[in-house]
Amino acid sequence: MKPRTTRPVLRFAALPFAILATLAGTGAASAQDATTPSTDADQAKTLDRIEVTGSRIRRVDAENASPVVTIDRQAIEKTGKLTIGDLVQELPNIAGAATNPTVNNGGGTGASTIDLRGLGSQRTLILINGRRVVHTGGADGGADVNAIPASAVERIEVLTVGASSVYGSDAIAGVVNFIMRKDFEGMQASIDYGISSRSDGQRTGGSFTFGQAGEKGNVIAGVNYNQFDGILSGDRDYSKVATYLYAGSAFSAGGSSRNPRGFISLPATNPTAIALGCTDVTRIPGASGATASDYRCYAPTDGYNFQAVNLIQTPQERTNAFFLANYQITDDVNAFLEVYHNKTSANFALAPLPFDARTDAVTVSADNYYNPFGAEFGPDGTAFRTRFTSLGQRAAFNNTTTDQVVAGLEGFLGDTWKWDFAMNYGHQSLLTKTNGYVLYAGLADALGPSFQDTDGSIVCGTPDDPSTPTIDERNVIAGCTPVNIFNVEDPATIATLSKYNVNPYGSTLYVSKGFEANASGELFDMPAGAAQLAFGAQWRKEYQRSEVEFVTVANPDATCQISQEACASPVKGDFTASELYAELFLPLLKDVSFAKTLNVTLGTRYSDYDLFGNNTSSKLQVEWRPIDDLLLRGTVAEVFRAPSVTDLFAGPAGNAPLLQELCIGYGADPDLVLANDGTVISDGPLTPTYNHEQACGTPTGASHGPAGAPPLTPGTVYDPGTGIPLNGGIADTGLGQSTGVTSGAAYVGYDLKPEQGKSFDWGLVYDPSWLPGFSVSLDYWRLYLNDTITNISAQIVLNSCYANPASDLCRFINRFDNGEVNYIRQPAVNLGRLDVKGWDLALRYKLPDTAWGSWSFGFDGTYVAQWDNDTDTTTDADAVVHLAGHYDSSYGMFGRIRARAFANWNMGDWSASWRIRYIGAFDLGNADIRQGSSADGACSYTARPQFCGVEVPYGSTTYHSFSVTYAMPKINSTIELGVDNAFDKQPPIVYNNNVLNANTDVNTFDTIGRYFFGRYTVKF
Repeated sequence: MKPRTTRPVLRFAALPFAILATLAGTGAASAQDATTPSTDADQAKTLDRIEVTGSRIRRVDAENASPVVTIDRQAIEKTGKLTIGDLVQELPNIAGAATNPTVNNGGGTGASTIDLRGLGSQRTLILINGRRVVHTGGADGGADVNAIPASAVERIEVLTVGASSVYGSDAIAGVVNFIMRKDFEGMQASIDYGISSRSDGQRTGGSFTFGQAGEKGNVIAGVNYNQFDGILSGDRDYSKVATYLYAGSAFSAGGSSRNPRGFISLPATNPTAIALGCTDVTRIPGASGATASDYRCYAPTDGYNFQAVNLIQTPQERTNAFFLANYQITDDVNAFLEVYHNKTSANFALAPLPFDARTDAVTVSADNYYNPFGAEFGPDGTAFRTRFTSLGQRAAFNNTTTDQVVAGLEGFLGDTWKWDFAMNYGHQSLLTKTNGYVLYAGLADALGPSFQDTDGSIVCGTPDDPSTPTIDERNVIAGCTPVNIFNVEDPATIATLSKYNVNPYGSTLYVSKGFEANASGELFDMPAGAAQLAFGAQWRKEYQRSEVEFVTVANPDATCQISQEACASPVKGDFTASELYAELFLPLLKDVSFAKTLNVTLGTRYSDYDLFGNNTSSKLQVEWRPIDDLLLRGTVAEVFRAPSVTDLFAGPAGNAPLLQELCIGYGADPDLVLANDGTVISDGPLTPTYNHEQACGTPTGASHGPAGAPPLTPGTVYDPGTGIPLNGGIADTGLGQSTGVTSGAAYVGYDLKPEQGKSFDWGLVYDPSWLPGFSVSLDYWRLYLNDTITNISAQIVLNSCYANPASDLCRFINRFDNGEVNYIRQPAVNLGRLDVKGWDLALRYKLPDTAWGSWSFGFDGTYVAQWDNDTDTTTDADAVVHLAGHYDSSYGMFGRIRARAFANWNMGDWSASWRIRYIGAFDLGNADIRQGSSADGACSYTARPQFCGVEVPYGSTTYHSFSVTYAMPKINSTIELGVDNAFDKQPPIVYNNNVLNANTDVNTFDTIGRYFFGRYTVKF
């Protein structure tokens, strides 16, 4: 691949000016003559003290040391979005793999989470009015922002720097704070409708908001409803067929070998294999499969196209309701109440259940009545694969209820001190019904030996006398009906399979409750102004209980009574946190040479957790205005994240990691020397760590190899450096699928501790007096995080133990007696280190009013300079993963540049908006072969998946959206019409060998195409 010569940094610097020049058009030429007058009301408003996200100090000036992106009510309405998640996902600070309703496999609950900087939604804190929102539960621990009623939101403040000293755990990448409306009066109703240019993906919605104020207080209440239809992958050209890419260049469209006509591997000596001249066969379409003549050789075109029936938009229905109230008890004391309710119904759907006799550990007996080959298939035989299409799609129907209640008091002491006390309770319950699975315990009997009894019925079992199978029935398995798995499309088979069909239920309840007390005000006067202090105390308890039906309860090896992909474990646990914080604002200089202002803010927070002790996080912020027009700012902050309930208490669940075996040939003591006839020539003492027995198995005294290991060949030759025999012992299986068992830390007795790190931000804000209405900000950010909590990969467990026999990870390896891997535990552990940095650029320009209306323009962009993940800091066996500028299916999208821009126009009753979203170029794979290699240097792109030493470049993607609004004052109504992705830009096909939904990155790119929407709003 040829290297790119255009430098990404230069493209990032030029991008906003190119976009603004395009957006400005002729508007800039007419903007030079007029100025915007300043009214007394405007001046009075600026004197109000406000609390901006990132600090508890109430300030007159909103511009301070914290970089905050604000989305106001007007901007929210202009997007035409029905859910908060759809709106926030377009921010350029979002990266990685946040969940949204287009995530089907692994999503499907209708939830949207926010992933600032690509660090994971569990490292972005979500607040409503500065207070925590209940989590969704699960490993990511993020909050569902779709549960927040859009019509209740006044503005959204996005803090893009760590803030653990202010808000505590989880505020690592930043904070998203939803500020609710406080002064709405009257009634407002709206209806929404949208549909794609392909006449699918229909959405309908509506909202009603009521507000009333009196002498002592006010109330605001409302309800929102929205419904989205699902869209099939088969309805889009880019996603209708599964795709593959080999060696970074050869592309093919294909499907799964688990197809309903079967993929059957026969022994080479089988008569059918000899007759057909191949060992892999499939049933001829339309044939019954009863005899060997009903089969032919399997061809690549026989693959099952599972992609066509997957979803690229999750069907969902959502109802939000809210109630906000304030009541003035005395002149200085006010009571407030916030109630939020959300109910979401959504589901995901996948292709019908695939079946593989080997990996599903179900044997198809050679003595099964329907077996025309007389060969055994399964764990001890050859491969047999099919797909149970008669059971319908695998689907999960999810019903989620979220409630949040905040009640408290607030007031003033003296002229400058403000205090508040609040109780916060939230819970989220999720009930899931799963369809399309088979009870394997019953299926194992149904696929075992069977015969025809004296009544002509086919029964499970074996006759006592095989020569008279129709006479003796004493070994019949009661209640078992044999399955003809060789023709799953036969009506009789379909009816029989339905007997073994199971539809298990599961539920999750997550509860968060606590209280907080806060106070802030002036301490004393300094020459440059008043020193201010904010302090407070908070207490909260979080509790999770997840229950699963007995057929899905995972065993210690993560298997259960149905397909391993559906196995799960109950979760029950809680933790309690007690916290104290303080923040001090010191104005050092004012109105002196080279310092119109110089302020310093110090903050610290002490957190005490009942499960893992205490943590202290502090910060230092500096603001310096050398001149009125220029603000220089900097923040250094300590950050941390406490383990979640799932991190701590999750039980075993299965996955199927690809694993490169390192213990090739292991199975002998290098001091043991055999003659060619197998007699012992010499046998020295056994050295405890001589040949990596911690990673490869414990030698026995008899064989000096794993118990039951295959015998060594006489004349064994040893590698003098490692002492591993070059023949005999564990075989080289190459890169293959293994069994992994994920779990929480407590399940394996691992002492989990919080993640800790530092966040840095240095930036400037320039508001030139010579160009009124223009503002630019530029920030450099850096964050590193140690002891990151993650479910460790199976390969890292093996690599680390192999490199360091004293590693605590060695106990997670479990091998069979013959030395082969049985399973590897993958608990949540503290192991890695994240190190990320980049630049944020923001431009705003509001032109003076002209005869052609009023114009405003904006740009927000992010450049990712570095995104490194050291998956194991204790060894060099695993390479640091460099993801800046790359896409990786395990971590998500980290293209160097993301940006958005907008142009707004207003004139009389008309207004219009043009929005641009830009996703920069990225690479799949990495030129550094270490990025796609295991410890032994073998290419493992199918495990990552990345392509060793090969980069596949992808260009940038730009989306344009337009909306027009017309106000009708006489009837207090507005009508808005718009189109998203106006030019129908299709997502890039990311060839990651079927590990992706829809052959693309659904977390980043638009999967629907051109989409029309409309909204009618009326106020009473």
